[in-house]
Amino acid sequence: MMKNSMKLLMFATLAILMASAVYMINETSEESDAASVTLYAEQMWEGSTSLSYASGTVITIVNYEPDDSGQMWYTVHGVGTSSTTFTLTSTKTVKIDEIDDLGSCNASKTFTFSVQSSSHTYYLRYDANGGSGAPSTQSWTGSTSSHTFTISSSTPTKSGYTFKGWDTQYTASTVRYSPGSSITVSWVADDGVGQLYAVWEKNATQYTCYLYYNANGGSGAPSTQSYTGTSTSSHTFTVASGTPTRSGYDFLGWSTSNSASSASYTAGSSISVSYNGSKTLYAVWQEKVTTYNVTVYKGNWASFKWVGGSDSTSYTSSSHTYTVNAGSSFDIDWYGKSSESGSGTNYTYTTTYTANNYNMATSQYGTSLGDSVTINSSGSYYPAVQMSSITTYTYSYTIKYNANGGSGAPSDTTTTGSATTKSITLASGTPTRSGYQFLGWSTSSSATSASYSAGSSYTFNYGTTQLYAVWKQATITVTGTPDSYGVVGTAWSFKPTVSESGCTVTISGASWLSANGNNVSGTPTSPGTYNVTLTFSKTGFTSATKSFSITVLSALNFESSPTGGAIIYAV
Repeated sequence: MMKNSMKLLMFATLAILMASAVYMINETSEESDAASVTLYAEQMWEGSTSLSYASGTVITIVNYEPDDSGQMWYTVHGVGTSSTTFTLTSTKTVKIDEIDDLGSCNASKTFTFSVQSSSHTYYLRYDANGGSGAPSTQSWTGSTSSHTFTISSSTPTKSGYTFKGWDTQYTASTVRYSPGSSITVSWVADDGVGQLYAVWEKNATQYTCYLYYNANGGSGAPSTQSYTGTSTSSHTFTVASGTPTRSGYDFLGWSTSNSASSASYTAGSSISVSYNGSKTLYAVWQEKVTTYNVTVYKGNWASFKWVGGSDSTSYTSSSHTYTVNAGSSFDIDWYGKSSESGSGTNYTYTTTYTANNYNMATSQYGTSLGDSVTINSSGSYYPAVQMSSITTYTYSYTIKYNANGGSGAPSDTTTTGSATTKSITLASGTPTRSGYQFLGWSTSSSATSASYSAGSSYTFNYGTTQLYAVWKQATITVTGTPDSYGVVGTAWSFKPTVSESGCTVTISGASWLSANGNNVSGTPTSPGTYNVTLTFSKTGFTSATKSFSITVLSALNFESSPTGGAIIYAV
């Protein structure tokens, strides 16, 4: 305790200063609410036991002064030991024990830290940083240790520069804050005041190019177009959709020449103009045309006619040129030939043609444009299809029959047909010729054999065909030598060779003879000499005769044979 009294005496002189020091610390804290406060346990021991700081203040308590002799030590309870740090967010109680150099606790004190409840006003200031029109200063009053502002959407301006945003440094070249973003201002760290400086970027050099329109004798040209930018290359303009007017003329488009007869640009086209330069587009005009010359070609049609037009003539020439009002409908119809009939050798014919064609084309028999077209220029038109035709033939077929030396030939056979050949059944009737046999028909008058018979089918080309009767001579020939002797009671026969079969045989001169076909035979009953005539006849043939004599003996006697033979004598 004595030791403690001595220590108290040693610091008696400093007691008032220490108390004043603690008071000054507290006073300073209340006014400035610094972000952090360092307190020494020994000073706190000698000073106030109730301290007040703003919420969020970081407080560090050190257990001895840096210049202390080390005779006394302090232990801090409630927040830790030795050097102790804490953030004040609510009332905090801290106990400090005084420790001597022997480690004994001499005394204890309790310290109360409380959060200040007084209000603060926070400010956010704007600096245009060489420009003008910076937003007005924003403010807010409250008891918090900080406040978050929303950065103003208003922006400053500076000639030749582009505003990029805000930063807390006036020399900044990059942006930390943009309009509409947030920034927090601390009462301790920032003294309740936030400062923002405009950040600028120098603009590139800008150039302007122009596109002018000249009505070129008309009126109502579109307004001049312009473009301003930093590019040193050309700029592409889109030609305006507005069109000028000029009495008696049609507007064709635009050209960079005021004497052009055809347009290089139309509405919506692109045109390039160099940077810092200009171009002028002049209206291109064409005098209005009220009529056009239109030529129509006939093709292989018989005629053509303008339907509903001022000229209704049917033209048969190869072409004709019409004068047609501009913008009017033009309708041409083509017409076919009338049917044609004719004849030739052994035939007749009929040709019919396509009646008409209503479709037009820009080339001969080309793609159809339809029944009519609208005329907006001179031109030529043709039929879209050719005229076609169909020819039907009727052929005459005649067969003439020639008796070829005979008589009674059949009448001519005549018929018609659409083919060039035809099969006809020949007449069944036949001609006759005395002394001849009809064999059939032939196309040759000197034929010896027939190619076709009566009633058969004959195929031939159209026209007239002559058929000739084929004849065979009808004389019957009889050859052969009969036996000139006969014996009464002994059969006798003769079989001549006859040229025709089926002949009728008539016998005269020997009643005992008879015929069976061409065979003549019989048995004589009386001796004598018989002069016999055989007549062979057949229809269509001239009869033939065979005459001979037969000596009939009454009997045969054997006399003798000097040489071993026999001599027969009739008795």
